[in-house]
Amino acid sequence: MMHRAAIVVCFYLLLAASSAAQIGIDLEREQQLQAATKQVNQFFRRFNGEEGPDGKRYYPSDPMYRAHAVRLAYLPQLFDKQSPISDSLKQAFIQRVTAGEHEVFLSLHEGLFLAEVQTSFVLGGQPEPVTLYLKLQKEKVGSKWVITGAFAPYYQQLFKEDTLSGSPEGPFLHPLSHELEFMNLRRAFEHPERMASYLAESYSVDHLSFLLLELKRGKAYFKTVTDVSFHSTQVPGWYFRLKQMHRAQRNSGWLIQHLAKVESAHSPIKLQGYAVD
Repeated sequence: MMHRAAIVVCFYLLLAASSAAQIGIDLEREQQLQAATKQVNQFFRRFNGEEGPDGKRYYPSDPMYRAHAVRLAYLPQLFDKQSPISDSLKQAFIQRVTAGEHEVFLSLHEGLFLAEVQTSFVLGGQPEPVTLYLKLQKEKVGSKWVITGAFAPYYQQLFKEDTLSGSPEGPFLHPLSHELEFMNLRRAFEHPERMASYLAESYSVDHLSFLLLELKRGKAYFKTVTDVSFHSTQVPGWYFRLKQMHRAQRNSGWLIQHLAKVESAHSPIKLQGYAVD
């Protein structure tokens, strides 16, 4: 079955090259569109070897379905060739996901697949960028995307002066404040710019809560989505970022733009204002 799959893949590639030489630029453009990974679901199918070079879907009853040769032919094409990912790192990743009994197949609904959505909101009367993080949540019937976090430079700026948290030089509540029935809290709230000094070291600014509060108060307004990318750690020991590349060439569409090894399958991925567990 693997031998047959290899022959079919090579046949399609030779046919495309021969036809392009005979017909010219129009067919080349058609080939570009066919080669482009136009949808995220198509990226998953090509990654898993569930679609042929001609765009034909393979189903479980088809001997070509998830064939090793099909995957080996397609996987190198799913990387952004203009990214700085080294060939050795790509090869190590491909070897991992096609490793015999430990072969890895991706699923939109299984394991971590986090969406990073760049948006524009009106905050404080001005357009401001806000990054939203979403994940798929299983429901009784099907699933749905839910917002799990947010990062906004607008909110980050509000806390830029809170640099004395946990510092012995900063203001603090005396350990015997309870004997004063915490009346000295007045001192803390008289200087909002130094509030971080009175917070637990584990406290982190929750931009999503701020955004929801302002939306409910009518102080924030959604404008538009400006960009989308995805983060995945579905492959044990690996992290990759998926992003759409708009180019008039075959290496376009949804491609792996960043690839890295992680210490373990449970290593958190640190994103801007958000930690992916």
